[in-house]
Amino acid sequence: MKKVLMALMVFAAAASLKANTEGYVMLSVFHPGQIPIATTSLDGVRINLIYGECQNLNGFDFGIAGRVRERMNGFQLAGCNLIGTDANGAQFAFANYIESDFAGFQLGLWNCIGGMGTGFQLGVWNEAAKFSGFEMGIVNWSGAVNGFQLGIVNRVTSGEFLQIGLVNFNEAAISETNGDREFGYVLPFVNWNW
Repeated sequence: MKKVLMALMVFAAAASLKANTEGYVMLSVFHPGQIPIATTSLDGVRINLIYGECQNLNGFDFGIAGRVRERMNGFQLAGCNLIGTDANGAQFAFANYIESDFAGFQLGLWNCIGGMGTGFQLGVWNEAAKFSGFEMGIVNWSGAVNGFQLGIVNRVTSGEFLQIGLVNFNEAAISETNGDREFGYVLPFVNWNW
């Protein structure tokens, strides 16, 4: 009888959390097996035992994999972090992906920003549509860069930058010269544009 009563109490608590669209704590085994539901905006902590989703997150995110459908402001520590729009804060994972803009610090094997990134990327492969700050990795493969790239292979399409690496691609040089080079200037060791 005690087990049945305890199960009913847990179910009632989960149902009351499920009706909410704002919360302070989220526990997810695997989406949709999470409390509260994925449309919840969190101001607090999310723990993803395997995979979890939420609408917005202001706070801390821990687990194997997690997705924030819109905005994240805070700290993420996971195997994989996925952000639907923008993020501010710090991400530590094997893979960090942000669909739009990011300001902060990323540490991972693969760091990708689909929009404008500002801050510091440290990883094996770093990429961004636009980036302002410091990228350090084996490969830094970004579009418009205003800042510094340090890696084995560095690539930019435009901007004001300094590249230090074994191979440095400057696709901005295509428009500055006769335009018939596929990769613009390719320089070893040091390259810059200002």
